[in-house]
Amino acid sequence: MTLGTRRIIYLSFITIFLLIGAILMFYANGYRWNIKKWKIDKVGVLFLTSKQSNISLYLDDKLQTEKIQNGNLSLRNILPGEYLVRAEKENHLPWQKKLVISSGRTTFTEDIVLFQKSLPTRLASGAISQFNLSSDRQKIVYSIAKEDATDVLLIDLKTKKSSLLYQSQKNDTLEINDWSPSGEKIIINIKKGGKNNYLVLNTTNPDEVLFLSGFKKAGAEGDTHEKFIGWGFNEVGWQNKNNLYGLIANQLYEINLEKKEVSPIAELKIGSNDKINDYLIDGQDIYYLKTDELNSYIVKIDNQTIFQIKLEKSPNYEFIPNNEKFLIILDKQREVLQIITKTNFENIALEAANKKLIINLSAKGAFWRPNSDELLYYNDYEIIIFNPRTNEKQIVGRYGEKIKTAAWHSTFQYIIVLLDNKILALEIYGRDKNIFDLAELPNADNFEINDLGTKLFIFSTTGEQEELSELIIQGE
Repeated sequence: MTLGTRRIIYLSFITIFLLIGAILMFYANGYRWNIKKWKIDKVGVLFLTSKQSNISLYLDDKLQTEKIQNGNLSLRNILPGEYLVRAEKENHLPWQKKLVISSGRTTFTEDIVLFQKSLPTRLASGAISQFNLSSDRQKIVYSIAKEDATDVLLIDLKTKKSSLLYQSQKNDTLEINDWSPSGEKIIINIKKGGKNNYLVLNTTNPDEVLFLSGFKKAGAEGDTHEKFIGWGFNEVGWQNKNNLYGLIANQLYEINLEKKEVSPIAELKIGSNDKINDYLIDGQDIYYLKTDELNSYIVKIDNQTIFQIKLEKSPNYEFIPNNEKFLIILDKQREVLQIITKTNFENIALEAANKKLIINLSAKGAFWRPNSDELLYYNDYEIIIFNPRTNEKQIVGRYGEKIKTAAWHSTFQYIIVLLDNKILALEIYGRDKNIFDLAELPNADNFEINDLGTKLFIFSTTGEQEELSELIIQGE
C-alpha cells in the first residue's frame, strides 16, 4: 500500500470520526432531522400531570411506551409541531387535545381528568321530598313522606346503609336545612300551624335531639315566658360546630347548643310592614335584606351605623356567601345576580349615582370558586365564569335546552352541568376544550358532588316516584 493510499484512509477515518462526533453532539443537545420540514430542529418536551394513574398516552394515534403512573409523565425528544394528544384509561372516557410542541421548550398540560364510564346506582327511592349532602361529603340526610308521618333518614356513603334519624307527626311540614361545618349535625325545621320549630339532629348520636324551643334566654331563670322562645325563629344558620345564629322578628341571636341558651347580638332596623328576606354575618359587619311595600333594600350594620342600598322590589332575595371582597345577592324571582364590592358599600348607600358600581347579571344560580374571585353562574341557556375584580367574563357553554343546575368540579378545571336529559363535564380552560357526556338522565332534577369530584348524588323524579342515586364519575 502506497503512502498516498494510507493518507487517504487515515484522513477518511478522521473525517468519519468528526462527522459521527458532530452528529452525536447535535443529538446530545436535542437536535434531530425533521423530515416533515426537511431541516434540523431542536426537540421539545411534553410534560403531563394527573391525579389518576395507569393512563396511556397517544401522540397522533401512536401509543407511547410510558404511562402516567405517579402523577406525571415527561415525554422527551419530540420534534416541533402540532400533535393530537390522547389520554386513555380502561372504562373511562378518552381525553384529547391538540398541543403544539415548540423547539427547545417544554409544553405543560396539567391536571388531566379522565371521567369514568358508569351508570347510576340507586341509594334510596320512594316519596323523597328533599335531600342534603353533608359538609364532609360522607353522609346524606333525606326525607320520605308516609301516610302517617315524615321520616328523616341518614345514608352512610361508605357503607350505603340507611338509618332513621327522626320521625315527625302526620300534619307537620318538615324542612331539611343546613349541615354544621363539621358534618356531624343538621338543622331541621318542623312547621306546626305556620310556626317554625327548629331542632338539631346529631348524626353520630341519633338519640341527641335538641329542640330550640326549649332553649332559654341567657340570664333568664325558671319557666318564664322568656325561656321558651324557639317557636319564634324565622331563620336559623350555623356560626360554628356548636353555635347557631337565629332571627326572631328583627332581633338577631346567638344560639349556644352546649349551654342551650340564646343571647341577643343585634337589632335589625325594620318598619312595621317590612319583611327580612335573608341575613349575612361577615366578621364584625351584619348585612340583611329587607322588603317593604315599595322596595327591597340591602342593609349594613357597622358599629351601630346603618347604611342601606335600595333594590328592585322582590321577596326572593338571598345572599351567595363565601367571598372576602364581594357581596352577592340573587333575586330568584327575576333571576338577577347583583354584585357589590364591600369597600364600596357606604359610597353606594350615600350617593345614588354610585349605583353604577353594582354589577347586574342574568342568573338563576351562582357559586364562588374557593379562595378565588372567580364566580360560576348560569341562566337558562348559558354557563359563565365571571371575575368581578377584573370584570372579565368567559362563556363556558351555551345550549339549546334548559340548564337545571351546575357546579364546580373539585379540580376547578371542569364544570358539571345538568341539562334536561343528560349530565355533562365541561373543560374550562385551554384550546380544544373537552366535553364529556357522563350519563343520560332524563328525569334528574338536581345533584350534589363530593369533595374529591369522584361521585355525583342525583335526585330524580319519575311519575310519582322519587329516587336518590349515585354516579361514579372518576376512578383512581
